[in-house]
Amino acid sequence: MSRSRPVLLLLMALVLTGCAYSVQGSPAPGALPSSSSEGPKIPTTFTVASADPCTFLTQDDLKPLGPYKREPRRQDDRIQQSCQFVLNDGSDAGITVVTAAYLPYQDAKAKQRLGREVFVEKHSTWLTCTQQGPDMVCTAVVAVHPERSLLVALALHGATEDKVAATLTPLASAALKRLPA
Repeated sequence: MSRSRPVLLLLMALVLTGCAYSVQGSPAPGALPSSSSEGPKIPTTFTVASADPCTFLTQDDLKPLGPYKREPRRQDDRIQQSCQFVLNDGSDAGITVVTAAYLPYQDAKAKQRLGREVFVEKHSTWLTCTQQGPDMVCTAVVAVHPERSLLVALALHGATEDKVAATLTPLASAALKRLPA
């Protein structure tokens, strides 16, 4: 599965298999207009190109969701520079969180056209949520550099969009604070 594949398929596979994932959205016919003519707001520029995505979140950050079901692992075969965290919430599937050094913000925004702009730590963030069977899957793409973004995705069983988005926001904030400036 290449990076050009929709995120939705990636996360759907993750939910179904517990080990594979993708990023939500589908390619848009053209780029979406920016909500600001100046482009995304990036108050602090971070370098993610050489960062290890498995260091973007810690076990303490994820503790409210549950303990590790298995150790975090790189999933470069799914999305380059990505890491998957599988947490034990008492269910068979568990909870899955994905972090990645991702596409430029504007490119991610164009792929995930059903999203909306929010802000995490004053950084433009494109939030996209999709119901996939009993799971609500949300992806936050945070503008951190003109050429790369930070992706944090979360799938929760039986949750509402508001609940998943509210749970995802502190995770995106924690990951953002760990990026090298």
